[in-house]
Amino acid sequence: DKVRISWNFTPNANSYNVYKGQTLLISNLTSTSYDDNQAPSVNTEYSVSANSLCGESSKSSDAGYRSFIEISNTTLNFSSNAGSDNSILINSNTTWTVSESSDWFTVSPLTGENSSNLVISVTPNSCTSRSGEIKVTGCNISRLITITQEPATLAAPSITLIQPTCTVATGTITISAPK
Repeated sequence: DKVRISWNFTPNANSYNVYKGQTLLISNLTSTSYDDNQAPSVNTEYSVSANSLCGESSKSSDAGYRSFIEISNTTLNFSSNAGSDNSILINSNTTWTVSESSDWFTVSPLTGENSSNLVISVTPNSCTSRSGEIKVTGCNISRLITITQEPATLAAPSITLIQPTCTVATGTITISAPK
């Protein structure tokens, strides 16, 4: 992981020393920032001291650095229709990758850095409920997102009754008796 430590210019300072915990990372740095490209995933305190012709100042420190990955929603429910897209915000201060456990949905992007939206798209579902997982990992941190999709419902056909029509013949009927 990468952490950028920055500080304000100190009058009369010739250079700066940067510490990770009690360990000196770099000495006699002339800029007012430093990138630690091997930052740990655990809470770590960084400190900076100023150097002048008179020696080294006391160390100023921060509250510490810790990698994080936060997911805006850990469960998504989809209807049976294809083309349904939904997105989830990943809020992070580290690089991350996505793995998925199913062939009926896709996720994009599969990698990212810091905060970004994941877009999840599903295929149509005609038979049974289904679920799958998306795993977001980075810097020894894992987050799971559960995806579910309901099946299409089969509606009963509607019936229309048609009443038969009867036609009665009209006319004259003559009945004769034998003689």
